[in-house]
Amino acid sequence: MPAEDIDLGHHVQNPPQDITFYVEDGDLLCLFVSEPPRKSLYRVTGQTRNPRVLARADDAVVDGTYVNPHYQEEYHRVRTSHPMAGLMHTFLLDERLDESALLLERLPHPSMEEWA
Repeated sequence: MPAEDIDLGHHVQNPPQDITFYVEDGDLLCLFVSEPPRKSLYRVTGQTRNPRVLARADDAVVDGTYVNPHYQEEYHRVRTSHPMAGLMHTFLLDERLDESALLLERLPHPSMEEWA
């Protein structure tokens, strides 16, 4: 999805310290940095308010926070967690998110020193 088609609105109004957005070659990229110094680079592939779609993403940004979504089959729900903060959200499959989440695709990063 081209960078100009993605609405960052509520994700960057008060930028969190652990994610930064960049546009490179028309793609919107997201850099996530956590403790201990761990860096992950992602391409933003789209937006959704659908928990089923959210669950299929490598990772996501929900309400301005980097999260890892996972589907809990036994409870028919999608939960998101942050590496340092733990559980962040729980969505039923027929629920809709209040704001669109950004879907992230993990990119290989042989050297990310220039992104720090």
